[in-house]
Amino acid sequence: MLGRNWTRSSSIVLLLVLVLIAAGCSGNPTGGSQEAEEKQTPVQVETVREGDMALNLEIAGTVQASRQVTVVPKVSGTLAELHVSKGQAVKQGDPLATVDNRDLVTALELEKAGLANALNQLELAKSRERQGLDASKNSLRDEVAKEQAAENLRQAQLAVEQAEIGVKQANLRIKQAEQRLSDSVIYSPISGEVLSIQNEVGELVGQSPLMVIVSLDPIKVVANVSPKQLPLFQQGQNVELALNSDSGPVTGTVEYVSPAALDSGLFTVEVKVGNADGSIKPGMTTKLLVPQTLAENVLILPTSSILEENGKSYVYVIRGDQAVKQEVQIVQSQTNETAVQGEITAGERVVTKGQFTLTDGSKVKVMGEGDVN
Repeated sequence: MLGRNWTRSSSIVLLLVLVLIAAGCSGNPTGGSQEAEEKQTPVQVETVREGDMALNLEIAGTVQASRQVTVVPKVSGTLAELHVSKGQAVKQGDPLATVDNRDLVTALELEKAGLANALNQLELAKSRERQGLDASKNSLRDEVAKEQAAENLRQAQLAVEQAEIGVKQANLRIKQAEQRLSDSVIYSPISGEVLSIQNEVGELVGQSPLMVIVSLDPIKVVANVSPKQLPLFQQGQNVELALNSDSGPVTGTVEYVSPAALDSGLFTVEVKVGNADGSIKPGMTTKLLVPQTLAENVLILPTSSILEENGKSYVYVIRGDQAVKQEVQIVQSQTNETAVQGEITAGERVVTKGQFTLTDGSKVKVMGEGDVN
């Protein structure tokens, strides 16, 4: 009887030991820490900064040639030769075309012959002047002869003067004929590109345009701006332009600001842009990027960090290991950044991802961080 009771008591003790062992195995001294860690919400944050909020105002513009010159032949005749083709780059002074100059060569030769004749006439008149002077000296005793000799001398001197005028006129006609001959070759008045050619070799040319030359370096961007935008432009100001290319923005200089509005009520602004490689072509569209300050000395944070609730704006600010819900007042909002006022300071971090699952005072674990630039 006694042995049976001892066996039963031993069984109960063994059962209690096993229960305690099981309880000890299921327990974990770090279990409370893990449970707290699991309750931390992972978030991403960015840093609040203080400064001015600005953006690039985009104004559409059109590329135009800085200069466009219509070339008109100075002499009429048959187009004998074209030295350039449409689209070709030219330098100032390059020959563009030649007008048939055979008649002009003949005219020059005739004028040279006229000069030779005028020189002969002058020499003959001078010879008669010398003869008249000698006769005047030899007739000093005879009054009648003296008067006649004096008259002959005056006539001879007058003939010399007229012959000298004839020589000057002949020289002038030669210079004019040489100029007309020179004008038979048409030269480019500017450096640029041949935009168009109106005539073919063999056609008659004269007082109508032969071709058009455009200057592409520098090139010009023309934009029409509203009265509100007009104060953003000053002559001599540098402006960035975004072209439809992969080369990135280029910098130009404001060359002209219209003092009066067009019929549309807009004002014309012209920007000069360097184009040494000729990559910017007339007719291209572009955007003038004009910085405009929207708010000064404000706190700037990511727009993605702002939550709306009951008509008010909030952000979650990281303070210690908690996310504190903080009301802010929006000063200016853009796609990526928003300027605010509120009980936050520059350098504090706001939640940009994970904020929708937070409540005021939630424990958080920062998973990523960056500055708003």
